[in-house]
Amino acid sequence: MPARPGTVALVTSERLSERGWNDTDTPLVRTALEQRGIHAQLVPWHEDVDWSSYALAVLRSPWDMFLGHLNEFFDWLEQAEKQTLVLNAPSVVRRVLDKHYLQDLAAAKVPVIPTAFVELGQSPKFPDVEFVVKPVISGGASNSARYRPDDVVAATTHVKYLHEQGVAAMVQLYMSSIDSEGERALMFFNDVYDHAIVKQAILAPGESFEVVRKLHPGPRAYEPTKAEQSVARAALEVMSNEGELLSGRVDMVADSNNNPAIMELELIAPTLFLTHDDGAVERFADAICRRLP
Repeated sequence: MPARPGTVALVTSERLSERGWNDTDTPLVRTALEQRGIHAQLVPWHEDVDWSSYALAVLRSPWDMFLGHLNEFFDWLEQAEKQTLVLNAPSVVRRVLDKHYLQDLAAAKVPVIPTAFVELGQSPKFPDVEFVVKPVISGGASNSARYRPDDVVAATTHVKYLHEQGVAAMVQLYMSSIDSEGERALMFFNDVYDHAIVKQAILAPGESFEVVRKLHPGPRAYEPTKAEQSVARAALEVMSNEGELLSGRVDMVADSNNNPAIMELELIAPTLFLTHDDGAVERFADAICRRLP
């Protein structure tokens, strides 16, 4: 059945429980939109839906795309963008799916954690300090692991596994500040900074890359420094050239010189930690309202 005119689709999935994932924010956003007179529905992206009946489709939690449904998701995205306004822009989604975009940030002089890419067929070279191996395409810290300098055999096996899956690997230096100070995440709505959290380290040394981890451990409200906000804005400015951003999350840590450096950008369907800042749910609902045609 077509949605009533002016309805906002909050795009999610019914398969999140397969990985133990849970989207607690989006029902709150739906309520806030309804309170503003905007009809909203939680709509699984994989359902047979007339997307042209929606005024706007907001990507909220279609995270199961990373559970073996990537091709299916991007086929859906191609069709959906022909029928309605999808945010974040599909052009941005396609660009940031592959973490090679970190090279673009570095080229634009945005501080990025030192990262080396191991393309298919290449042999890895590992640093003589702690490091992380992860696939260039992944979500929820899947197929990622933290290694000590003497874990070369295990790390090489990890890279080989990723290459056998047809995915390039990346090797990032592990910043020890994550263990002592946590990882910062800065949230932006319509390119405007809104709030931030800090969370605990998700990777532990000695864990296999096959471990299924609890996402975003120990999040709490955080007041970012001016330097952190500046780095986050610079990163988003680079990516804004790819298309419109309704929401974005910039994940960063303190580098070895105690300066902020980007770990990655979450611009597909970011967790926004809306309950960790008073009024964030309402402000995000307002941001959505401003994007309605």
